[in-house]
Amino acid sequence: MTDKRPNFLLIIADDLGYSDLGCFGGEIRTPNIDRLARDGLRFSDYHTAPMCSVARSMVLSGTDSHVAMQQLLINESRSDRLMEGYLTRNIAALPELLKDAGYGTMISGKWHQGFRPGYLPSDRGFDKVFSCLPASSNHYGWDPKWEGGEGNRPDIHGHQPPIYVKQDRRWIVEPNEDSSEDGFYSSKTYVDELLSMFHEREQSPSSNTTPFFAYLPFTAPHYPLQCFAKDRDKYRGVYDGGPEVLRQSRLAGLKKEGLISATVQPHDVVSPDNAPWEELTPKEKKFSSRAMEIYAGMVDSMDQHIGRVLDHLEETGQLNNTLVLFFSDNGAEGTALEAEEVVGPHLLETINTFYNNEYENLGNRDSFCWMGPRWCQASTAPNRLYKHYTSEGGVRVPMVMRYPAFDHLVAGSVCRAFTTAMDIVPTFLALAGVQNPNPDPAHPRATAPYHDRQVYPVRGRSWVDYLRDGNRSTGATWPNGNGGVATNVHGNMHRLNGESNGDAHYSDDVEAIYGPQDTVVAWEHFGKAALRLGRWKIVNMPVEHPTGTGKWQLYDLYSDQGETNDLAKHMPDKVADLVREYEKWTQETGAPLKRTKDAEGNCLGGDIIGDQRLWMSLGNGKRFDEQEV
Repeated sequence: MTDKRPNFLLIIADDLGYSDLGCFGGEIRTPNIDRLARDGLRFSDYHTAPMCSVARSMVLSGTDSHVAMQQLLINESRSDRLMEGYLTRNIAALPELLKDAGYGTMISGKWHQGFRPGYLPSDRGFDKVFSCLPASSNHYGWDPKWEGGEGNRPDIHGHQPPIYVKQDRRWIVEPNEDSSEDGFYSSKTYVDELLSMFHEREQSPSSNTTPFFAYLPFTAPHYPLQCFAKDRDKYRGVYDGGPEVLRQSRLAGLKKEGLISATVQPHDVVSPDNAPWEELTPKEKKFSSRAMEIYAGMVDSMDQHIGRVLDHLEETGQLNNTLVLFFSDNGAEGTALEAEEVVGPHLLETINTFYNNEYENLGNRDSFCWMGPRWCQASTAPNRLYKHYTSEGGVRVPMVMRYPAFDHLVAGSVCRAFTTAMDIVPTFLALAGVQNPNPDPAHPRATAPYHDRQVYPVRGRSWVDYLRDGNRSTGATWPNGNGGVATNVHGNMHRLNGESNGDAHYSDDVEAIYGPQDTVVAWEHFGKAALRLGRWKIVNMPVEHPTGTGKWQLYDLYSDQGETNDLAKHMPDKVADLVREYEKWTQETGAPLKRTKDAEGNCLGGDIIGDQRLWMSLGNGKRFDEQEV
């Protein structure tokens, strides 16, 4: 008997900006992701978390990261006591639940949920595994040869070895020494391995009777920025106008696609330690725009390989019974708060010793560059700041869904409902007909038995009632916030590449899934906090951080997506109400109410990845001043 339950293909990009995709108004060529958008939906108000491991824990657990992750020491000998996040066993992970229900489960790509035995992908429900375990690694699988062997490698979060596993065993990468298109490259190799899993599965007699859950988390476009020359050179000269020219082009593209309000006030670019484009020398501009060309090439390459997966599913007749989700794990990377001050010098030393940042070598396996906060804020505009912040630029990301079973929805339209990474578990379980092991908790911290352990409930909400049945959450009564024509997935929609039918950025559909009476969504990340309830958002960031005041700020996201107009002084009662909700949320999730010391320090002053020019002078090749470009 054929199992008609849907397949699931979950694709995650690493540090992709809000407007980097073609279907989100960007200039980077992403025809395959655009194809998903043209046939499906784009989500304009989808939120994850400020950092990748945190976001991925929410995706896999359906609950808040403070419930889903535990912090474990990875080096007890160091004075700063480096920590790594591990997916706790106090939750039932999505692949475990789907495997229990008869799904074939597979992962090919970034894990970032633990290194130790018991915490690998194969321990959390995946039948077939090819996975990069750390946060980031060289995209060509290349690793410097350390004097004295691997034991002398310094602990550098921004430069980690290519630690891969196949099933539950270490898999040794054959480094791509020539940066060849035939050799190892992260995006290409992840898809090679996933297609191999599909082919192996399709040889089994049960392949036509059992559905699959395939998880494809890329490491692109996370730094170091590296891609094949052919992909880099497609964008030669595209970014010669600088970050502000790109930012204005991206904002115009988002408006044309109906993804942001025509009257939106974008947040100002915040980068006091980096000179504006006009003050760079011609050579610095050439190098800086080359970094952005490589970034675009990485996104372009990722899209090409996503196309290989979609083509295979279509050729084998599986695509129309597959729900495909694509999104970024967090906002674009403008700083590397993982790289604490004591780590920074090690990274500089490593790049100087082992890498060659000559202009013509940039993008190859032995180059190491990043784009910096000004380019980054072109990608996150109109939103405030970027990755690692609880402002919109850190947590609002592009998301695309294709699922032909929702054939009553207008293809190419925009879903404006506020949604989160925690919603994926309940949505997939609802479509698969799978019961959550803790479906009716007496309170948010109540546990229920699952196999050999107790697990917490999910906090996310299923999208099925709304997207399939058109049912809105109780209390979704807010009017259109800016007087425009309401566009939504069930009515008069804004079509992909079509003409806008008015300023339809917000409508009552924003609260179709999370209504005013529903559970709040909040964030806490190393002392930076935020909470969202309906149209209102409060944000509290330390004074040493950009735009931080050390006090609660209040924003009406219906009229101020860029978080430019702080209403806290004018609406103290609303702030007090939301702060009480935040305090309640900390009790429910175990998040710290207040951190006495910001463990991450001042990102703009202490983080080398936040310096847009520093990498230009690093490396063991010709010095910056010696090069003619």
